[in-house]
Amino acid sequence: MAIADNLVILNEGAVEQVGSPKDIYENPKTMFVANFIEMLNLIPASTFKIDDGYDAVGFRPENAEIVEDDGNISGTVNYVEYQGEETIVYIAVGDNTIRIRDRQVRFFEPGKKINIKIKKAFAFKDGKVVKTILF
Repeated sequence: MAIADNLVILNEGAVEQVGSPKDIYENPKTMFVANFIEMLNLIPASTFKIDDGYDAVGFRPENAEIVEDDGNISGTVNYVEYQGEETIVYIAVGDNTIRIRDRQVRFFEPGKKINIKIKKAFAFKDGKVVKTILF
């Protein structure tokens, strides 16, 4: 991504998406592309109480933050990875585990309940991005 002007993302020999690294990262067309470029947190759309026929909602670890007040969703800390400038917080949300990049470098004890505010997410239907959601 750092040295390319244009990317072609292939899935089993078929072209999934063509575009600039920025466009593909910020506007993936399919779940495969969104997850291929960087790990995507995927959770059922029902977690957000969205009933528009979406299968899942996905968001990148940097598009969420841990907040004190009400967030979009809540979960339980599984574990934390210290990374120097940030910590990666792994959180159980229902039957799913998501990860969030916490730039405040906080350490949360496993088992702690936390609130999460999602800033930008992708709504998926049949493996395709059908909507970008800005919270």
